[in-house]
Amino acid sequence: MPKTLTLNNAARKKVPPTMMPSPKEDTPSVKVMHRRAGPVNNTAKKHDNSLKPPATLVKTWLWMARDASDYELKKLGKNNIIRIFGSVESAHDYIANGGK
Repeated sequence: MPKTLTLNNAARKKVPPTMMPSPKEDTPSVKVMHRRAGPVNNTAKKHDNSLKPPATLVKTWLWMARDASDYELKKLGKNNIIRIFGSVESAHDYIANGGK
């Protein structure tokens, strides 16, 4: 038979109403601000060379997209390439040009 847990008397005690804070008194009014979805840096262009990752990282993504045995890893590599370069061919060109 499994053991059942019981609360001791101290845990069962109720807090007197005078000790509990009133929600109206102690809760500051909070205005919720919603951030627009989108890139954090709005001035960044998707295919700007100054924002390209190092060639070694791109080679890793290419390997992931092409040769990884795990589907999630393959998908992650391809998604990173598409997000930065727009296509796998552009990523290959980037590597062929020495990462420039």
